[in-house]
Amino acid sequence: QSRVFTRAPVYFEQSADVIRDELEDVKLLFYAEGISSLVAVKEDSTQTVLLINGKPQSATEGDKESQLLLGHLPMLFHEDPKQALVIGFGGGMTLGAIEQYSELEKVTVVELEPEVMVAASYFAHANNDALNDPRLEVVIGDGRNYLLTTQETFDVISSEPSNPWIKGLANLYTQEFFELAREHLNDGGIMVQWIQITSISNENLLSFISTFQSVYPHVSMWGAAAFLILVGGEEEVGIFDIARINERLEQESVRRDLGRIKIEEAPALFGYFMAEGQVVSELGAGAKLHTDDKPFLEFSSPKSFYNSLEHFLENLELVRNIRTPAKGGSDPPFAC
Repeated sequence: QSRVFTRAPVYFEQSADVIRDELEDVKLLFYAEGISSLVAVKEDSTQTVLLINGKPQSATEGDKESQLLLGHLPMLFHEDPKQALVIGFGGGMTLGAIEQYSELEKVTVVELEPEVMVAASYFAHANNDALNDPRLEVVIGDGRNYLLTTQETFDVISSEPSNPWIKGLANLYTQEFFELAREHLNDGGIMVQWIQITSISNENLLSFISTFQSVYPHVSMWGAAAFLILVGGEEEVGIFDIARINERLEQESVRRDLGRIKIEEAPALFGYFMAEGQVVSELGAGAKLHTDDKPFLEFSSPKSFYNSLEHFLENLELVRNIRTPAKGGSDPPFAC
């Protein structure tokens, strides 16, 4: 179970009584041994959490910002987002965010583990009952293999694999994967990619940014203290089209969903904006590219756990220093 590896330092500092109280606060709602992993859903006094092999993958409160933004950002920025692809279901909040837009005609979600979809009912209250949308197609399989075999193309592709240190997932962070996704984007299409900054070295983070930008020349960075989201396209992405953003926010379902993270108008959205254009280019300049034949993230990322606090503070300082204030925007939510 990865939980022992990732959380051991925390438990070392706690007494047996504290650990016992924490465990007694947790209720196990679901557990299953799937084809590729162990899937569990737990509930405590604050939220519902999906765990894969013991590692939290989706939390209705702790991951709310990142998962909602992964769905809303590309849908707000794209001129006419009719077809969307979500790689990884998790708790379904990204999928549920995309489904709030009236422009959407079809959305496909690809999930590797069937038992995650069985557990989905425990997250319906947080993901807008995403699985019951008639525009949805569910594909059980590997996201990269799906792109290798499908003829479908999309206006929006949203990818949120788990951390690259997990076996087999680094191939969703390589230059070749980003190129494969690009081949399935329609003209003017947008790719969004998540990465956590709390368990990755500064060097690896810069490599990730450089690799993404090597495929998508027009990139903007968004996020908060624990995560980054890169929004990219072959063509310039209309992130500053305030009229379009406000028009989308006039849709009641969109405004209600974003209201969960206190975004009701464009200026609030730009509280998550960090940088774009030349600033991002200079940030990743010179960093190693992460490729299929040199997938170093899978091997170097686990080492970050031994200095996780140090790496996190370095990454936090990095994104604070490069953040470009957006006109009308507010300070980003950098709460540690």
